[in-house]
Formats: sequence, structure tokens, C-alpha cells
Amino acid sequence: MFLDISIQTVAEGVINELHIGLKSTMNALYLKDLADKTRRGMIAAVLKGSVPGGRTYGYELLRSYDAHGELVRGARRINENEARIVRQIFSDYAAGMPLSNICSALNRLAIPSPKGGKWVPSTLVGVAARKTGLLRQTLYNGTVTFNRMSYRKHPETGKRLSIVRPENEWLRVPVPELTIVDDELFNTVQQMLDHRSSRKRELMLLNKARTPQEQAEYRAKLNRECRASQSDRPGARHYLFSGRLYCGRHMEMDA
Repeated sequence: MFLDISIQTVAEGVINELHIGLKSTMNALYLKDLADKTRRGMIAAVLKGSVPGGRTYGYELLRSYDAHGELVRGARRINENEARIVRQIFSDYAAGMPLSNICSALNRLAIPSPKGGKWVPSTLVGVAARKTGLLRQTLYNGTVTFNRMSYRKHPETGKRLSIVRPENEWLRVPVPELTIVDDELFNTVQQMLDHRSSRKRELMLLNKARTPQEQAEYRAKLNRECRASQSDRPGARHYLFSGRLYCGRHMEMDA
């Protein structure tokens, strides 16, 4: 307007101060109302047995139609090849196998990870506070967990942030036909994960309570113990990049 140049749209015609103030407010309210309706629709779909979001490892999309001939969204069925790998991961972890060993075994067999790359420990355990990771996926136990996250826009940066909702607001719907891991094995793994997370938090708090000198001494002690355990292994050879290089074609660790 300062340059005396008008903006004209097909729907509204010439844009003036009224459009800038009033229409922007109305559009913001419309978007908020639309988001609420979309969320209510997703909750209704989950209560009917639909699985929200993208494809979960161990399952594949199922194309089915209702009585009116419309596509049923959110339908899944078990992918037996991937389900067998999921059961093996749960069994190995319950047996006490370290995460790094589980990932190495899968990478040696050239089994692609859920995202198509190599397996890493974070793929299996995720983030404890957000209940992410393959070993924490409740769908494997026949339960859809929805409404875990809320999304808000930061007022200064404008970035979209994800926030974990309280667990009493989570929506859990049983879908027994999608069960891959039985209750006993699943609950055992969850208890082990909780113990691992609590132990990690204890170590972090203990490390914060140490003085800088005590922290340096503790790290030196861990390094000595690590070198001692490596030297005890017969025939072991260690180089600068041992355990850090992977074959790009076969996804195997380069010794």
C-alpha cells in the first residue's frame, strides 16, 4: 500500500486493511477448528481398530473396502518375514544379549532396518521419555497407542515442537489380530527397559554430583578397565577405526 500497489484475489477482490486484520483472524480460527475436527476423526478411527500413522515394521498396509465401496484407511496385516525378525529381537534382548550384538547380527545377515539402513541401538530402544523404539512398540503386543504427542508452534522461532502428553491422556485400543509378541515376553522386555532407563538416570545424576577431578578419575578408570578386557581376549586385534566402519554394500562391520 505504501507504493500504491493493490493486491487483488479471485475470491476476495481487492485486499484492504479489513481483510488483513479480520480475515487473518477468521482463517486462524478456521484452521484451529479444522485441526480439532481432524483429531476427533482420527480418535474415532482408532477406536474402530484403525492404526494411525505410517507403516510400522512388522506390518504391511491392507487395502480393504467397506459396505459402501469406500477404502478403509488404517487397515494393517502382519508381515510374517518382518514379524519373525521382531520376535527374534525381543527374544535376544530378553535373554540378555547387548543391543550392539543384536544390531551386529542383523547387519551381518544384511537385513535392512525399518528405515532401510543399518541397525543401530537407538532403533531398538529409542527415547525412554517418549516411549519410542522397536522394543517399546505396543502394537507388537496387540495394542494401538494414540494421542501420545501434542504439537505446538514456538512463538519466537515458529518451529513446530512435539510435546509428550501425560500418560493418562493416551488412548489405548486393543487389536489382538495384530499381535506379534506374546504378553509374557513383551512385559519382560518392558521391565528390562525400565530398569535400564532408571539405571542410566542414576548414573547421570551420580556423574553430575562428582567434582571435575572425580569425573576425570572415573573416566580414566573406565578406560583402564576397557583396555584390560580387550587385551584379555585371545587373538583380538584393535585398530583406530575398529567397530566404526561398515561395508556400504553388505552392511557388515569392518573389523
